[in-house]
Amino acid sequence: MNAKERFMAVLDDEGRRCLDRVPLFVQTVNADFIQQNEESLFSDESLDYTNYPTVDAAMVLGFDGIFGDIPSCYTYEPTEIIDAQGKKHIVNTEGREYYPDTRYYKNGLLTSQEILDTIWATLKPIKDSRAMRQVIEYQETIAPRMFMVPKTGGIFSRVILAMGYKEFAINYKKNTRFYRELIRFRAEILKIEIEGLIAGGGSKAGAVFIADDIAYKGRPMIPPERFESDYGPHYKEILGMASDAGIVPLIHTDGDATSMIPSFQDVGFRGLQGWEGGCDPANINDHFPDFIVIGFGDMNEVLPFGTQDSIEAHVGALMDSLKDNRHFMIGPSSVVNATMPLQNVKCFVDAAKKMGVY
Repeated sequence: MNAKERFMAVLDDEGRRCLDRVPLFVQTVNADFIQQNEESLFSDESLDYTNYPTVDAAMVLGFDGIFGDIPSCYTYEPTEIIDAQGKKHIVNTEGREYYPDTRYYKNGLLTSQEILDTIWATLKPIKDSRAMRQVIEYQETIAPRMFMVPKTGGIFSRVILAMGYKEFAINYKKNTRFYRELIRFRAEILKIEIEGLIAGGGSKAGAVFIADDIAYKGRPMIPPERFESDYGPHYKEILGMASDAGIVPLIHTDGDATSMIPSFQDVGFRGLQGWEGGCDPANINDHFPDFIVIGFGDMNEVLPFGTQDSIEAHVGALMDSLKDNRHFMIGPSSVVNATMPLQNVKCFVDAAKKMGVY
């Protein structure tokens, strides 16, 4: 099986019977890891590199899948606001202002209905699907070697980031109109992006990851019932659109979201990428055998500091818990980064390929 076939087989009741081995998936390979290991990763002149360093690094390491970005599906006008100290800021749809020439952003600045209304009034979908088609078609050309799964942002975490944690806590507790309207705004953006993915790729996209960090290492940020009441109706509509178009909806979240799984399933998510912060693989397998599990590789101890024996034991334990139900893709709980020695990542991948054979 090739990379995309292996990934998609896990999502299909018939296809998973034909799996050759457990697929390997990584969220991304960080630039710091690539810089630290550039010579080892890219010295083989016989390889057909894509010239996208994160994709090439993931292929060289032996992964089958990775997050893939999609082009913007909407336009908007940046909004100037004045904060409580009288300082001007230029705010985007994320409610953020970035420090010049960096990817670092300031605290959430979308803190009033007036600001939201101003930004929302400028939001316009991009009707031309050519850019999306080009991205999906390119990803199809490399899919046999590396399946770049489309990824976009979710609703919950974008609401928190837009407001900032303090404003979110106040508005969430009071269930204010502004809180509900900001949820609706973020849902509209997600809907526009899913519509763009459908128009430009449809079932060719295969699946979509919606990144929506909703948990800490030990527990979810909000209880399941509030997720279902506040966010559930929007997710049901949007994920239903994706599913009807042949695109499998998957969620990414950091932390331990075990108690949220029934809610995720109820709104239409088929699986989750992540699994950190105390998640128990045996418990997941026993209680949610139909939920797709992607990740679970320990990034705190095993991958950064493990020995060959401890890495192989870790992979073996995950396979013992999760392999047989054929709903499992193994990988780090999020990224490969510079805390991980190259030999440890290779050992992890090699052990997964050896132990993951069906």
